[in-house]
Amino acid sequence: MSCVKSQPCHSRGGNPVLPISLPYIYQLAAALKPLSGLTYNTAIKDSMWMLFNAESELEAFLYGSVYSKTLKATASPGQVLLQAIKKLTTDANKDRLLDFMDTYSVTNALVAFETVLTAEMNVCPAYFITKQRGYDVSDLITQAEVLFPAELIAKVPEAIPDIQQAGKCIAFEIPTAAGFHLMRALELVLRLYFDAVCKGEPRPNTNNMGDYLATMTQKGLGDPKAIAVLKQIKDLHRNEFIHPETTLSLDEAIGLLGIAQSAIVYMLAVIPEKQLKLTAGTVVP
Repeated sequence: MSCVKSQPCHSRGGNPVLPISLPYIYQLAAALKPLSGLTYNTAIKDSMWMLFNAESELEAFLYGSVYSKTLKATASPGQVLLQAIKKLTTDANKDRLLDFMDTYSVTNALVAFETVLTAEMNVCPAYFITKQRGYDVSDLITQAEVLFPAELIAKVPEAIPDIQQAGKCIAFEIPTAAGFHLMRALELVLRLYFDAVCKGEPRPNTNNMGDYLATMTQKGLGDPKAIAVLKQIKDLHRNEFIHPETTLSLDEAIGLLGIAQSAIVYMLAVIPEKQLKLTAGTVVP
């Protein structure tokens, strides 16, 4: 069993957030613990399954797991234990009886490994992410775009990265950053909505939400429901972000997510899907 549950969720800085399998350490312990009962004057072959199982799990932990680069103090006693096990699994004479040094080298190395591993994991920066209101934590961290209509991916794909970042920020309780990313995503959708309903009208030079809404209101363009929701967002949230001292609470960020969902649903209804740009020689399946 791998300690990594799924593909890493990369942040913009490139440092991955890795969802781990909670039973992994339990399985490692289950594979290693029987080594403490290894006794001399028994044939190596009688303990081969136990030894091979322990060797496989320990080697994967030391060299193939997400812990291999973070649990630095554990590496040395882990390698000592691994070599003690391999000395027996690679012994050409599997009928040979284990002597005192065979068993002592394994059981003593096991105790040292367990002691250091326990101490190091006690200070390992591990956190449990709790559910945020009715939102599934896994969706917020790995695919926040599923909280919005599927058409968003086809019609405004450029908004997806900010939606994903907003989901992570809500999951990790960084509400002001969540609000920032939600507003960015909303404004990206608004630009295409403006293009769709204004049919050739040039966008405001400022790219400011208020100017977009003012233009549509003056010309009587756009769905009145969409305009009303967008004005509410501008007045209650967008203008607040102008002031650096303004911060959002988690409840406010989750509320903004809900109202952003509503506004985006209205706007997506009239935004056309992106058209593929074909070049000479392109074959359409």
